[in-house]
Amino acid sequence: MHLHALKQYRSRSPGFPDLLNWGAVVDDGIVLNKDGSLMAGYFYRGQDLAAVPPAVVNQICGVVNAAFVRLGGEWMLHQDALRVKSRNYPKPEDNAFPNPVTTVIEQERRMQFGQEGAYYESVYACVLTYLPPFIVQELVAGFFFTGGPKQSNVLIADKIIAQFKAALSEFEGRLSSVVDLERMKGHSVADDGSDYIQDEFLQYLHGTLSGEGHPVILPACPMYLDYLISGHDFHFGIVPRMAMMANEHSVQINSQFVDVLELWLTKDEHNRVFWSPTLHLNQKYFDSLQKHAVPLDERALAALAHSAMALDIYAWLAQRLHRSSRGQLLRGSSGRISGG
Repeated sequence: MHLHALKQYRSRSPGFPDLLNWGAVVDDGIVLNKDGSLMAGYFYRGQDLAAVPPAVVNQICGVVNAAFVRLGGEWMLHQDALRVKSRNYPKPEDNAFPNPVTTVIEQERRMQFGQEGAYYESVYACVLTYLPPFIVQELVAGFFFTGGPKQSNVLIADKIIAQFKAALSEFEGRLSSVVDLERMKGHSVADDGSDYIQDEFLQYLHGTLSGEGHPVILPACPMYLDYLISGHDFHFGIVPRMAMMANEHSVQINSQFVDVLELWLTKDEHNRVFWSPTLHLNQKYFDSLQKHAVPLDERALAALAHSAMALDIYAWLAQRLHRSSRGQLLRGSSGRISGG
């Protein structure tokens, strides 16, 4: 077989994949970057800090701080709060609300979920990156990306990966008492008689670039992740991009909710410089805010701050009764509540 030189066909200008640091999957849920650093990701969910006493909040903060301090200066943390589409709603038999009022609220939420458009929920993720000492970086990156089969490089690479996994295990153990952690790993899937692995970490990395949440299959040779994951158009800037589905067709939406943004410098009597911004909202966006505003009394919020359930009931009653043209009847075993 005769191989042709492809250098003349390749542009020398740097492309989008050249800006990405992701290199190869070297272990389950562990990515080796092109600079020799190692990376792993977690999905996590913590307690509702608004519903616990201040002493518990301080305890949680202390545990989290201690876990990160133990990592040292060679580590880096990336945090993400993702909005993903909710695909289903809890079944009525799974209802755990203790009284008639909250049960009625839950029933109305379930009906709205089935009748209106897409709903979204928050998913929280964090990625830990470990950057070994400079000499070790070169040896590890050289072993995986230049193919150096030296026995010394193999031992060093295995040792660094083992240390990284041990540090992750210790990190998980320290946070497990206050935060629910789930490592992003690969999961075996059987389809049409063939088995393959859907990798959660690659799916997450792909989603951070594209905004899409579809599964990503782990390649047989999981190298060149920068080109594998970035195979799509890249749009940058601060203009939101949104679309909606209508009759099985995708419709692009002009989602610019700011018409004018002005910034200029002013000085006070002490000759200090301040930014003086002016923001003009899009009229449709402003009308939507006015139409869907919920009147909440700050005094009521302060009085009910000790109870998440009380805040939930108050917010629901405020928005429901504000838009209702007739009374709302809440039926329960202990009587009824009527408002209008």
